[in-house]
Amino acid sequence: MKKILLASLMTTGVFAANVTINFPAISGEGQVVVRIVTAEEYKTDKGDESRTEILGANEVSVATVNNVAAGEYVALVYHDENSNLIFDKNALGIPKEAYGVFGLKKRPLSKPKFEKLKFTVGAEDLNLTIDKLF
Repeated sequence: MKKILLASLMTTGVFAANVTINFPAISGEGQVVVRIVTAEEYKTDKGDESRTEILGANEVSVATVNNVAAGEYVALVYHDENSNLIFDKNALGIPKEAYGVFGLKKRPLSKPKFEKLKFTVGAEDLNLTIDKLF
């Protein structure tokens, strides 16, 4: 019975945690956008504002997104050089702005699958590190 209740609470989003993301320093014009996205948001390159932190470039290299509901997510950071809140890409879909994704160790030739990069949020706070920007 306890297992069923716990599983039910986790799937209904009752649990929420704070997710801290550490990343390499970003300098230059514009801002730094830190996002925690669901599978659907990852596909469309859009993110929920409640799971987005916007920082000034040159300020800090850590951000905390508070009250993230239980579920599976991908954490990413990008240098929004023109401050348009869009992860700009060229006509071929190649990123024009520096970016990093939790779990991504080398520059991919195509967009990695959500399943390879996802992490799970439960009741406990998380501390993630994005090692590299591309």
